[in-house]
Amino acid sequence: MNHHNSSDSSIALPDWSRWAGRPWIIALSGGADSSVLLALAHKNRQKAASLEAVYVHHHLQAVADSWEDFCRKRCQELGIPFTCEHVTVDTSRGSTEAEARKVRYEALSRHMEALHNPVLFTAHHKNDLLESVLLALFRGSSLRGLLSLKPEKTFRNGTLARPLLSMTRSEIEEYARSNGIRYVTDPTNLKDCYDRNFIRNRVTPLLRERFPDCAEATALTVEHLAMEERVLERHIAALLKENTQKFPGISIPVLNLGGFSRERERDEVMLVLREFLRRQNLTPSRGKLEELLRMWLFPVPDKTGHIMENGTRITVYGDCIHRVPFFHDRLKNCTVRLISGGQPDNPELAGDSPDYIFRIVRNPEVSGPDLPLPPEITLHFLPALSEKLRFPGRSGSTLIKNFWKENRIPVYLRCCYPLWSTGGEIMGVWHLRDTVRGREKFGIPREQDPRGFPLPVSAAWELRITKE
Repeated sequence: MNHHNSSDSSIALPDWSRWAGRPWIIALSGGADSSVLLALAHKNRQKAASLEAVYVHHHLQAVADSWEDFCRKRCQELGIPFTCEHVTVDTSRGSTEAEARKVRYEALSRHMEALHNPVLFTAHHKNDLLESVLLALFRGSSLRGLLSLKPEKTFRNGTLARPLLSMTRSEIEEYARSNGIRYVTDPTNLKDCYDRNFIRNRVTPLLRERFPDCAEATALTVEHLAMEERVLERHIAALLKENTQKFPGISIPVLNLGGFSRERERDEVMLVLREFLRRQNLTPSRGKLEELLRMWLFPVPDKTGHIMENGTRITVYGDCIHRVPFFHDRLKNCTVRLISGGQPDNPELAGDSPDYIFRIVRNPEVSGPDLPLPPEITLHFLPALSEKLRFPGRSGSTLIKNFWKENRIPVYLRCCYPLWSTGGEIMGVWHLRDTVRGREKFGIPREQDPRGFPLPVSAAWELRITKE
């Protein structure tokens, strides 16, 4: 299994110099495509900061053990570090193909974590691109779905690259023959029970009879679409930047659609809404997006609408759309004491509850004088609406329920603005406003927020709540 030299002039080989100086990880399966990918990476290994190969064992086929042995021996011959990752595929959850792909990339990404700006290489080629486009069309995918196989994209803490997308399967197999590169063949490739195999074995042969260059033509079409997508993404990114805000002090982004025409810009709103949710790892169906849009277009007075996506509630509140915190309504009348471990100048305070972890860290978005917090504070979540507070500039006390209404804080976001106290005295509403006692104890910075009153002491500190 020596790597013989041959003339490569007839095949357009990828240029690996674009990834020079970075750690390389090869996703190796032992098939023709990944075996050629490994050989090409080895041929260019002097350009890499490091080179390793990872085989993902899905335990779906009895012959997979022999594939692991083949890959291990091949890497030993080339002097490339090799790892086998054993994974479990839940075959009861929808598509086995999709579930296997999910756990495979999870396993591969673990090898990226300890590296600085690594590149993960997979062996997709032009024929894979044709199959992926056809599958996306049959599934009613968007432009993003049609372009799912990109030559390169950001992935985890590095880059996912597909150098062989410039080559067809026949070119890869020819390169393997010419260079004495051996490989294994997956017997399930001949089974039509999987969607991709059906496309590969039954559909694309017919297409090639009529359109011999269909793979190359599809690659060119995808290239044109990718250029148009880049222009569209820049436009959507600008709209998102202009119309996305955060409630004061908390890291919940809010899409404000108030600047859009409710009918004329419907399509544009749909694209912006989809991208807004995608950035929060939420990918609702077109039907659910349409439902959100209807709630915005035809609001019901004094009511909020919502959809559920993967256990997450996405809500329409006036012209605003955002996700409801996972701890909504679960912290009612909950009191959490946070301590700094005896270090008053510690930039992070932490506390615990049976279900959540609470942390207070410096808010990087708030500049100004250093605002220390006491070594011990207590947070009071969702107190009784009859709770009264005294705020500067007011002659009497204010009911907390009236304070929520004045500040237009939706019911499902009030859990993000607990009352906070130290020494048994209420200092203010977290992130929103200090009480008279809080003002006396800490003073008020000069900075003014958009509503015209000074930022509270707590504005310099961000409350983070995570699951246990």
